[in-house]
Amino acid sequence: MNEPLFKSLLEKYLTGSLSDAERVELSGLLEQPEYQMALEETLLQEYQSRRFEGEGHEKILEKIEHHILSNIASPKIESSPEVIFPQKRRIISFSSWAAAAAVLVLVLGGYFLFSHDSGKTKTPVAVNQVTPDILPGGNKAVLTLTNGSKIILDSVANGELAQQGNTKIIKSDSGKIVYAENGHTHAENGLNILSTPRGGMYQLILPDGTKVWLNSASSITYPTAFNGKQRNVSITGEAYFEVAKDKERPFHVAVNDMNIEVLGTHFNINSYADETDVKTTLLEGSIKLTTGNYNTLLKPGEQAQLGKNGRVNILHSEDMEQVMAWKTGYFNFKNAELPMVMRQLERWYDIDVHYEGEISQRRFQGELPRSMTLQEVLNVLREVKIKYKINGKMLIIYN
Repeated sequence: MNEPLFKSLLEKYLTGSLSDAERVELSGLLEQPEYQMALEETLLQEYQSRRFEGEGHEKILEKIEHHILSNIASPKIESSPEVIFPQKRRIISFSSWAAAAAVLVLVLGGYFLFSHDSGKTKTPVAVNQVTPDILPGGNKAVLTLTNGSKIILDSVANGELAQQGNTKIIKSDSGKIVYAENGHTHAENGLNILSTPRGGMYQLILPDGTKVWLNSASSITYPTAFNGKQRNVSITGEAYFEVAKDKERPFHVAVNDMNIEVLGTHFNINSYADETDVKTTLLEGSIKLTTGNYNTLLKPGEQAQLGKNGRVNILHSEDMEQVMAWKTGYFNFKNAELPMVMRQLERWYDIDVHYEGEISQRRFQGELPRSMTLQEVLNVLREVKIKYKINGKMLIIYN
């Protein structure tokens, strides 16, 4: 172990004087267990010598992981007409809460500079006053029952939530909503609605066993029991389906003026009103898409794009990793214009974006974790010369 080199690199990181080459070197060292232990010991000393106030350990740990994810172990972002984001990165873990809290000296890199002299710690000096950071979205949703009553799912305890006819509605230990039929009935028990706000997402298991993931600012309307010859649901926003197979009862999804029929398959629908097209992407199986007098069968790897003019365009070999990035916890931008990037940030961080002057013509390529705070995402954009200012929950982009 080269302890002098490691301490020198860490010192430069803490004081903001680390070069790009040294950043790569420090990242390589931190992949080795002995250096991770040395980092913990160093930061534990920092923790014991300073007072940290205002945030609990859990929130601090989140910021630690986000910061290291997007800074220590990531390459520099290239500034070019096609902006390249960092790809998936590892997170450094820490063995104790005390050591984790100590890494706050790294997290606060944008707020304070810590100077060291002969091993003695000096008082942190404020260098930049910013508005409070906005945390990423999480599991948030509202369940509307047949009688119109609403259940806020992110604040209710796990267990049985309600009984709708012969169906129990349960919030599982993992946080998803499960519909469990208790016997059979000849009439459907009414409609429920699961809706996510901006900054929310949720998972649902329908009475037939179909699994549904809702992205932010989305909703699904469905019966509490499927007893007819068809299984019918409708959605707004974005949802991913893994449909339970039932040859006798096809599964139908209504979205805008389009109907999707499946027997058992995996597919994603993006139908946000502020996007130019309704995009239906098939991952597995087959689906029949109908709109007006037009209908087509999709094959795995194909995406149907329904424009506002009613025309349907079929794309082949669509990038599935990009389509499913939201479900796996990432923003994945492929030749994306700035407004498209900002629309995703608006939904996930529950903010409003406004533009002053001309919008940047740059296109963005790459991947960012959705677990990053808004400020951490904006720090990446700042590196590629995107100028912004924040006023509460309003993000202003300017030239």
